[in-house]
Amino acid sequence: MMAHDYPAKFIHFGLPKCGSTFLQNVWGVDDQYTGVSLAKAANAARQLALTDNAANLPRVDLGARARVGTSLVASAEGFSWAYLGRPAEQDRIADLHRLAARMTGQVAIAPVALFMVRNPVGWIRSTHEQVIRRGDHDTGQAYLVKHRTLIERVLDLHHIREVFGQHFERVVFLSSDEMRDQPDQFWDRYEAELDVLRPARQSIERVTESERHSNASLQDRMVPMARMNRVLSGIMDAWAGIEGAPPTIEKEREVFGGSFDKARVWAARRVSEYSSADQIEALLGGAFAEMTDGFTDLPLDGALKSHLRRHFCDVIDTQDTIPEAMKDSYRAALA
Repeated sequence: MMAHDYPAKFIHFGLPKCGSTFLQNVWGVDDQYTGVSLAKAANAARQLALTDNAANLPRVDLGARARVGTSLVASAEGFSWAYLGRPAEQDRIADLHRLAARMTGQVAIAPVALFMVRNPVGWIRSTHEQVIRRGDHDTGQAYLVKHRTLIERVLDLHHIREVFGQHFERVVFLSSDEMRDQPDQFWDRYEAELDVLRPARQSIERVTESERHSNASLQDRMVPMARMNRVLSGIMDAWAGIEGAPPTIEKEREVFGGSFDKARVWAARRVSEYSSADQIEALLGGAFAEMTDGFTDLPLDGALKSHLRRHFCDVIDTQDTIPEAMKDSYRAALA
């Protein structure tokens, strides 16, 4: 089948933490695009990847046609990662990639599978922050131990290129670092590789301004948030561990415990996003201040660095869609 017979120009599969939300929002507001979310199909793939029965795959339906004069693009980063809060299941991400490629490839939606990438150490740092936003309080070192499989599987570009290459005409890797730091050069490359027009400058600026506040890094508020998470999760643990409580207290815990455990995550997240580090410190009153030293350090061991050099950098080095200077910086980060 020739490329012009496909309903969509490409499917954007992630990677997560590589500008996915930004791109999805740009495609959503730009008049040159019809953007379609495949999140429902990605959720189905995530569930299926946890089983050993992948014989009958659910059919992926775009659910829309391109508006006249627009390019249709589909997107769901959920196809490329999962199980962030379930480390024991993260090895299944390799199965998720295989299923995602088969599910989307078999219905011939698009000729191109697009993956955005970034500096691998920057990606690891960003996902560490993500687990803090989700309510954890692991140090960088503890995060590397707990989520090592997530890192190895999501950043396994060798596997991604292999499995998606079996079902798509082309697998394209572009750099979100270039998109951020050298936008004119990036959008030139984007047009050439994906056979679409770049989004209008007004669309990019509109989304950039919106995301400047809603999706900004925690920066100096990350460690205070982790400390707040530790306080609140400690309260949850203490409440759950009360022994010999009268039936009325047991009932309260049964009714409200789950809601509190969910709400404390969002409360800490929103307070951290919209407060300064000093304001959060005033709330904490010095609680768990010892966590600050070395909290964000990421001591990657030699085996993990070697894995990423082979499965990430070696693949990137074969691509002419990534600037040479960025290829060098990615490898240097893992030296």
